[in-house]
Amino acid sequence: LPNALAFGLQEVHPDPEPLKDLDDDVLIDMPDTSLEFSLAGVLLSPSREAALLVLSHGWGDYSSRHHIPEDLWIEKLLTHIDSLVNLCVAHVREWISSNVARFQCGQALTSS
Repeated sequence: LPNALAFGLQEVHPDPEPLKDLDDDVLIDMPDTSLEFSLAGVLLSPSREAALLVLSHGWGDYSSRHHIPEDLWIEKLLTHIDSLVNLCVAHVREWISSNVARFQCGQALTSS
């Protein structure tokens, strides 16, 4: 789970492995970002400062900072970062759902 949230990958080393259904090896095909998020306790996770710098500079309107009011610029930057986080979380949520679905079906069958 930490690798999925920080990198959008099941495994990072030795070879990056994308999120997929562990039963049938099918890729979880959802939009996500290739950017990395900083998570405490994840060994290869970038520092908070480095991750924030990359996330901020990846925003198309980053250079507008000195041309619009600071509070508006910050609000737009936060909206951009929120959208990236939401993409990542939705992708990880789908990965989790696809990998626990069989357990939920099995429970329903045994409780009938």
